[in-house]
Amino acid sequence: MTDRNKDLLYRSRPVSSRHKPMPMRDRAAQFLPFAALSGFDAAIEECCRRTEASVELSEQEKELLDWKLQSLRKCRYPVFLAVTWFVADERKEGGRFQRQSGYFSRIDEVRRQLELTDGTRIALKWIRELEWDGYSYEEEGGTL
Repeated sequence: MTDRNKDLLYRSRPVSSRHKPMPMRDRAAQFLPFAALSGFDAAIEECCRRTEASVELSEQEKELLDWKLQSLRKCRYPVFLAVTWFVADERKEGGRFQRQSGYFSRIDEVRRQLELTDGTRIALKWIRELEWDGYSYEEEGGTL
């Protein structure tokens, strides 16, 4: 350091006669919004987020699910059912299983979707389980 600036080391901080000194807590808060790596927290959070793998149904499970869908097509009364299906993740490989209950509306053969009366549409290829109180597979002559 040069001799010319040595006197700056021992000077006191200037004090305003009009303004009170800011408390230390408030002074520190000024720097909280600063983030050197913007988006870093979001990237770490996304990396840590877990997804599940889709489960392939066995031939026996596919046969049972197909039978249930055929039975729903024939129903002439309101059916309250629970549907479990796989929802693919938009950003990562995998996804999650979702379960919803509601009254069956119809099966859209063109779009290959099951519709509930509340407007929920579920692609038939992602359905993994259908449950409702109704006919039994064994009563209809199915073989498991």
